Amino acid sequence: TLQHDHGIGLLMGLPRIGRAVDALPATARDAEQWVMRRLGLPQPVWADYLEAVLLTVNGWASWCAYLGWQAKLEGGEDAHLRELLAIRLAWGVLLLECKGDATAEAAFAELQLAWGRAPAVLAAAEQPLLIDEVWQLALEL
Repeated sequence: TLQHDHGIGLLMGLPRIGRAVDALPATARDAEQWVMRRLGLPQPVWADYLEAVLLTVNGWASWCAYLGWQAKLEGGEDAHLRELLAIRLAWGVLLLECKGDATAEAAFAELQLAWGRAPAVLAAAEQPLLIDEVWQLALEL
């Protein structure tokens, strides 16, 4: 649709978005890998980042997770959640690629720095949380 409907790109101020779609890989798995390489995030934060991305479309992600749960109950598999993730990841990179201005690049650089610091921030937060966990357990006992 984005390759043929130029109205979306014009309304969003992204007239090159139709052409940018051509750069997307053909499969969801390839798109995931392409996006993660493009984002340049450290591997220890990938799971957290991917979860955060799915939370931006929480209703759809929940529905897809439900479809996967139903498929497993019947002994099958369902790829909807993984495909939704690939779509959402690709959409984010398309917006970044097509915006291409100094403000977007500065915001992207700040995002990379923040995600790069995430493991240290989480590790620092763990110690106080362990104390709270011990107190909670004592209270429950």
